[in-house]
Amino acid sequence: MDTAYLGPLALHVIEIRDDIGRDLVELRYPERDGAEQADVGRAPWKGTLRIGFIGEFWRTSFDRLKQMAETEGAYTFTHPVTSARYNVRIVRFQPTHSPQILNGAVATLQLVEDNSVTAGLLIAQAGVGGAAASFDEAASSASSALEALP
Repeated sequence: MDTAYLGPLALHVIEIRDDIGRDLVELRYPERDGAEQADVGRAPWKGTLRIGFIGEFWRTSFDRLKQMAETEGAYTFTHPVTSARYNVRIVRFQPTHSPQILNGAVATLQLVEDNSVTAGLLIAQAGVGGAAASFDEAASSASSALEALP
């Protein structure tokens, strides 16, 4: 088993399935056949993990992950294969209990990358005044661009 980390919690990963791609916006125009595809950037990383809870303290890890899934929060996830780090939210935690598994459990865990955590940190580091200045600058640029339109 590989080990991944969700915040401080070590996860014993049986299998991981990554969803990596680009986000596209479809643009359609009246009286024109077909559509244009505009690339709007990398799609958020999504991962589905099959994890095992084993060992003497399996129940402690299980209960901690269940608590994390039931409460709102973002966590740093360290990928078990690539060592990439993502800010994620837990979408779903689906444990399976079976008589074949003594003193343990398995579960499916779905995660999605959440970049709002990073944006929030940047604003917090700049302070409220810095954030307001950035928003004012963006609004001014947008107004200038609109005025330049025919």
